[in-house]
Amino acid sequence: PLLWSTGDPNWHETFKAPSKETLPTTHRPRATPTFEPAHPRLQLARPSAGKRFKQDAGKAFELGEQATTFGSKVHDAFEQIEWLSENDKNVGTTEVTDALLTCFENPEIKGLFTQPKTPTTVWRERAFSYVEGDQFYNGIFDRVVLHHEPSGKIERAEIIDYKTDRIHEYNTIKDACERHRPQLEAYGKALSKIIHIDASKISLKLLFTSVTQLVEL
Repeated sequence: PLLWSTGDPNWHETFKAPSKETLPTTHRPRATPTFEPAHPRLQLARPSAGKRFKQDAGKAFELGEQATTFGSKVHDAFEQIEWLSENDKNVGTTEVTDALLTCFENPEIKGLFTQPKTPTTVWRERAFSYVEGDQFYNGIFDRVVLHHEPSGKIERAEIIDYKTDRIHEYNTIKDACERHRPQLEAYGKALSKIIHIDASKISLKLLFTSVTQLVEL
């Protein structure tokens, strides 16, 4: 027989495991903090990306490797010329020289490479880059001619971009110009920022070497 006792024999039943809602604050999981980046990430934008276009699959490989290589040589030869001189008749191979001379038979093209009497500065194969908003732009000017006032201030400018596109019924001059337009307009915007003149004072020109034609956009 039980002679003596004290307290509640079922004392343990008064204790329950704490629910998630009643966990002490110090034990609750902490949310992972988020931070805004100290510097926004820049998105790379290439002006020449605007050259992508749809084309019939059968024509995609019409321009063979040999023609592409020749076009590159003509492009490179143009980049060597600051202003026309007698020495330029010997630039590159005979075939490349013939291609250049054929281009210079076009008065408009020849005029681009004839040194004017007014002060000018010529850039050839000049790389550039600039940031606008969250976009980072870079590219290469084939040829830029800066026209100066007598004081030295830049009055206007020309951007000339050499194109070796093969022009035919499936890729007309008009098609090629519209395909290259976004690139040249982006180049004009970049030059405007670099030399600090209004974009309206910058002319954009495409020189198509395969058909010896100059087009101003």
